[in-house]
Amino acid sequence: MINSVYNYYLSTYAGKQLTKYDSHKKSDLKDIYNNIVNISKKSPLYFIDNTEEVHKRAIDLKETARDLKNVVAAFNSSIDQNGIYGRKIAASDNEDVLDVKYISDNEEPSTPALEIKVNKLASPQINTGEYLPDTVCKLPAGSYTFDMRIASNTYEFQFNINKEDTNTDIQKKIARLFNRSGIGVDANIIGSPSGNKALEIRSQATGVVEFTGETFTISPGKDESSQKLIKYFGLDNITNMPENASFNINGLDETSSTNTFTVNKEFEITLKDVTSFEDDPVHISFKQDVETLIDSTSELTDGYNNILALVKDKDNSYESNKLANEIQSIIKRNRSELESCGIKINDDGYLSIDKAVMSQAAEEDGIESIYRSLADFKDNILNKANHISIDPMNFVNKTLISYPNPVRQYANPYVTSIYTGMMYNGYV
Repeated sequence: MINSVYNYYLSTYAGKQLTKYDSHKKSDLKDIYNNIVNISKKSPLYFIDNTEEVHKRAIDLKETARDLKNVVAAFNSSIDQNGIYGRKIAASDNEDVLDVKYISDNEEPSTPALEIKVNKLASPQINTGEYLPDTVCKLPAGSYTFDMRIASNTYEFQFNINKEDTNTDIQKKIARLFNRSGIGVDANIIGSPSGNKALEIRSQATGVVEFTGETFTISPGKDESSQKLIKYFGLDNITNMPENASFNINGLDETSSTNTFTVNKEFEITLKDVTSFEDDPVHISFKQDVETLIDSTSELTDGYNNILALVKDKDNSYESNKLANEIQSIIKRNRSELESCGIKINDDGYLSIDKAVMSQAAEEDGIESIYRSLADFKDNILNKANHISIDPMNFVNKTLISYPNPVRQYANPYVTSIYTGMMYNGYV
């Protein structure tokens, strides 16, 4: 029997990835052992149902409780001095116009607030060729070459036109040449209302190139047939010259060759749209990181739900019902605090988060108030997780034989250790 239980443990839990919260000192492991010994002195003698299901249940309880302890430890770390209490994020009040990230290691930016108006977005160079019908190409069959200059480099392209090739076939050939080259342009076929097709060539880079203005140029080879190719397909027709982004930050006019740039090495800003003359400027400010609060709280409630689900999924024994009642009593004691910060208690006893309510509570009362409201709940489930992980055999089906000697107590940790106490290879 014991072999099958150990095999179950090894196959189910031994390969689980460890976290930094599984790291312990020797003194921590010694404390665990001492707790097991102390509990056994006060425990009665009982007979455990010698079934594989009971033994597996004890292991499941211990491991789920250990996971919950790690979740609480992670939640606590988010409140450290370098954690969420001191962490703020940059926020844009109009994310349709621009996004912002705070990229500095400093806790506070040198400029606490920005006002930005976007006059123009940075744009690429676009060449749009001649719109041609999908009929046989009028150029004679043969080999053709042309050159593209981009970023001070010149590349030669060569391909063949066959007698049966249509205009669209050739446009697709040229598009494949560009897209496979990896030199910084994208090409695709676009259509007109009449059904004719043209080759569109777009630079991946935006902004004006210094001195030249053009991001790329396409020119024919020295032979006359290549010159006819460029003219026939209109490869050198520039329909959109590259432009720099133009914007105003706190009253100062600025430009950028790209739509993503940094301000004072603190803010990374991505422009997405322009603002009109009548529009208010986009405000960038610092606010507390409510999203991180919601994520860490979700992990906490998920840990609670997992252990409650494990208990409810088992037999209807006295021990299972007892543990379920003890776990759910934590909710009853903390109901008002949980509901005030957006944690809903469902009819089945599980927890869920109303993000809108939690965000509003954090905005009105401050993010610290949420953590204060959750402090008692967090401590109570941690205590329960510690109790389960130290003595999971207390919550499996068993029969009482005799109570401990009230005069002289003896340590007998064997019953607990054989199935759970010795399985602490997850503690490193």
